[in-house]
Amino acid sequence: MPPRAVPCNLCGQMFFPASLKFHQKACAEKQEKAVLECPHCRMELLQAEFEAHIRKCKMAPVMEDGTSTCLLLRLPDGRIRCQFCDRGFDAKRIDEHTAICKKLKRARPR
Repeated sequence: MPPRAVPCNLCGQMFFPASLKFHQKACAEKQEKAVLECPHCRMELLQAEFEAHIRKCKMAPVMEDGTSTCLLLRLPDGRIRCQFCDRGFDAKRIDEHTAICKKLKRARPR
């Protein structure tokens, strides 16, 4: 018997196949509007532009071959990596988490 729920390819949350297409439309719109801060230059960017910016950011550390050492934002299971602590979070939670994590990292720099 096939699984009853299937994961959203954007956020990883489980939905019944009939409602998945409606969720994915809303999920894509929400993710387009999410704002993240570059951990290197502190520039605020839309989530859709974030990974491309990280690859080209002049302040980001690079390897000998010129590619960025930064980890990709999206994890294989659909969660999004926090730019401050590298933990993975659901798309609905990442904005709130990064706001908290950013304050904590600035309050307690290592």
